[in-house]
Amino acid sequence: MSPLTWSVKRGMVVNAIRQALHETGETAFIESQRKVPVDTGALRGSGSIQTIGEGIIINYSKEYASHVERGWEGGRVWTSSFTRTSGARVRGHFKNQSPREGRHFIEQSLKKFFVRGLSNKTPFQESIIIELKKGFVGNKVTEI
Repeated sequence: MSPLTWSVKRGMVVNAIRQALHETGETAFIESQRKVPVDTGALRGSGSIQTIGEGIIINYSKEYASHVERGWEGGRVWTSSFTRTSGARVRGHFKNQSPREGRHFIEQSLKKFFVRGLSNKTPFQESIIIELKKGFVGNKVTEI
C-alpha cells in the first residue's frame, strides 16, 4: 500500500504564509499600541504598520521611540530652548539623564504572536493552518 500524498502548489503555500504574516502582523501592531507607554499620546500616535511584499514593518516615528523601546544608557543630552508656562525663556543646554530600562513594547508583541503561544503552536502558525485549510476544503490540515 502506498502512502497518500497531496500535490500542493508552491504559490498556494506562499500565499497562505504571506496572508497569515500580514494578519498576525496587524494583530501584533494592535498589541504594541496597547502596550506602548502613554504620557501625552504622541508616541502611540506616531505608530504605523506598513505592508511590504515579503513582510511587515512596525514603526514608531517619534525621535525618542528607540529609547523607550530599547532603553537608555544615560548620559548628556541636549535640551532645546523652550518657554515655561510662567513665560520665562530657557536657553538650550546639556543636561545629564539617568539610565532607563527599555519597555520593549514592540518586541513583546512580536514574541507573543510569532514566537510563543498558549498552545504548542504560535498564533502565526495557527493563522497559516487556517489559510491552508481554505485551499484544502474538505481535508483536515493540522500540521505545518
